[in-house]
Amino acid sequence: MSFNKEDYEFKIERNYNRADWEVVRKKFQDLIPSIIINPDMTTSDIKFTIAKISELLPIALMINSYVKTDFENIENKHKSLLKSLTSDAKISSAKTAGMKTYTDSEATGEAYKILREGKKKKVKTTENEKGYKMVRVSKGPTVEELRRIYTERYNFMYSVVESLKTKKDLLVTYGSMLKMESTI
Repeated sequence: MSFNKEDYEFKIERNYNRADWEVVRKKFQDLIPSIIINPDMTTSDIKFTIAKISELLPIALMINSYVKTDFENIENKHKSLLKSLTSDAKISSAKTAGMKTYTDSEATGEAYKILREGKKKKVKTTENEKGYKMVRVSKGPTVEELRRIYTERYNFMYSVVESLKTKKDLLVTYGSMLKMESTI
């Protein structure tokens, strides 16, 4: 078994751009399957493999915490916008002459349409007569697209952390079995 230190070096940051995220994702996709638990492992093999996992797990937990925070922030922004846009749709349908008022599900559908399309929704506010609700970040992705991106990232990192924990637990169990066998 070999230990290549560069394989375990990750760029850890608050918000990954797409290229940096792909590097992180690819590294974990390559490293996790390379940690194999064989039935013929020796005690030194187990110690070595646990050391590999111990190197990766804190990194994965840190990246996961950042991704989870980003995911929760986007999710909260999405819920807030959805509620606000749904309310706006109901109000605007009531004000439109000759048009029936939207039901809750119709208003929610209109709100989702705005979120998917990423158009700014003009609303009058007391602070700003020409206020807009932002459903797109600058000229970048919509809140809906960000939600999808961060959901995927969060689910991926959650799986990485769980996989590492499971492998570590299996190795500890396997090591205990080896100790018991050697005393018999």
